[in-house]
Amino acid sequence: MYIGIATACFSEPEKTSSSHQNNRIPYTTTTLSNHTLHKIDTKHTSHVQQDHECRNCRRKFIATSTRRRWSTDMRQATGSLGSEVLKGLLEAKFTVTVISRKEGQKFPAGVSVKVVDTDSAAAIAEALRGHDAIVDTTSGPDPTLQGRIIEAAVSAGVYRIVMGEFSVDPEDPVARSPLFHHGKNQAYQHIKDLAAKGKITYTTISNGAFLDWNLRTGFINIDIRSKKVHYMNDGMIPMAWTMLSSISTAVANVLKKAEETENRSFYISSVIKSQKQMVALAKETLGSDGWEESSQDMDQRLKAATEAMMAGKIDMEVIGDMIRWSAGTVPALRWEQLDDNKLLGVERMNDDQVRRLIRDIASESK
Repeated sequence: MYIGIATACFSEPEKTSSSHQNNRIPYTTTTLSNHTLHKIDTKHTSHVQQDHECRNCRRKFIATSTRRRWSTDMRQATGSLGSEVLKGLLEAKFTVTVISRKEGQKFPAGVSVKVVDTDSAAAIAEALRGHDAIVDTTSGPDPTLQGRIIEAAVSAGVYRIVMGEFSVDPEDPVARSPLFHHGKNQAYQHIKDLAAKGKITYTTISNGAFLDWNLRTGFINIDIRSKKVHYMNDGMIPMAWTMLSSISTAVANVLKKAEETENRSFYISSVIKSQKQMVALAKETLGSDGWEESSQDMDQRLKAATEAMMAGKIDMEVIGDMIRWSAGTVPALRWEQLDDNKLLGVERMNDDQVRRLIRDIASESK
């Protein structure tokens, strides 16, 4: 299968900051080539073991081959999530193409790179031709980007798009009500409409907060290095947290299990814990002394962020408050109800593993 990953313009912060103005959310787009994500015909399974090159049946069985030849176009393959997705696809033996906005970025050997003007749907489509799928891990202030990616994928004959939904529940109208999500909401409805017409298939993966990335950056208002916490309201709402590596595993398994994941939304997590529960583990690991704790009225933060965005201010403080409101004040019910981890190969973490992760991240700056 041929998979594409496209690079985006935000880079991850190098260290935690109590101010999130300089933080950047990693985002990426990935695509796959257009001969492999079709229904698997069981009468051709013998070819899988033989790695047969029969053109008449290859599109039927290649998704199950242990030597897949997917090609992926990837946006932000240099960012935190993008790097993990790229690594996971390569380890799963997919052939990867990276779509980048600029020259000069370095990628692993064997990865094809295409420099593309992502403001142009036609340019994206040209880069996607011959790919089976696109994994869109973009996230940023441009509300029209996902629409262009969808338009390009359909135009290029891409079979599957893994949508850029690596966050809150796309089916929850409350969590998705902040202005920042409106472009994603339109894209999500659009892809469902297109799938219903048979023009493309889709998968979404919702993972809540990036567990390791958030502990490193303090984006979710827990700064383990300086021992500072801003609780979102009372900090008691359970949240889904997922390791970046687990998201990468889920993406690869979506592509390996094309039939089972067609036109479905999935909910994965490494742990489900409130802010206060996560802080309690941090105190147990790093010591309970010296913590600076405060609370934020998240409705007021959302109101201020909305007013700022409507006035034309679009930065990571504004976007961050909207994301934190969605993740930290709306109960993540679907994660509790569904057991999608098993299908997508995501393992749950126990408290000892989380403590070890906190200890390792806290020691990175020393």
